[in-house]
Amino acid sequence: MMMLSMSTGSGGPDSDAAQAAAEDFLHAMAAGNIQEAVNYVDEDTVSHIATIKDDEEATKTLYENLFDGFEAETVAVGTKNNVAVVKMNIKGHDFSEAQKAAEDEAYKYITSNLESDEVKDKDKLADKCLEIYLEKISEISKESDVTESTIYVPLVLDGHNQWRVLLNQELMKLITGNLELPNVKK
Repeated sequence: MMMLSMSTGSGGPDSDAAQAAAEDFLHAMAAGNIQEAVNYVDEDTVSHIATIKDDEEATKTLYENLFDGFEAETVAVGTKNNVAVVKMNIKGHDFSEAQKAAEDEAYKYITSNLESDEVKDKDKLADKCLEIYLEKISEISKESDVTESTIYVPLVLDGHNQWRVLLNQELMKLITGNLELPNVKK
């Protein structure tokens, strides 16, 4: 469950709207509502939101675990013309070890099952590797303490006077607890 709280802002309708867009984006991400999250992201940077192609259930599981215990608090908002930055303190799990652990376990699985049909069939192998990856993320989410960090969420006004998050790989990595989300396809 994600918790959002507000602190200080620079005031005014522009900063209020920018703050709301940043918070709504994080709320949608934490809820695993990727389609809603996309509505708050600049169209040129939307590709940084990872989904598991053709597997809504796995995507949901991924985001539920990534955002278990996630909290965000707006600290400050700065706006000028069509640009804004929302400074937020966030709390969440550190998933930096998940990728390595999943790779190690997948390697062990593959080498112990070289002659099996699951390893010979690339779709079955991809399913098993995805299962291992999601298990490692789930383990960390259940077993680790939350950590705190500060993020700066940049936004721009689009042509329809709506604030859009300028998402990049580094910001996404910070939001998801140091986990570089692969472009997972099934």
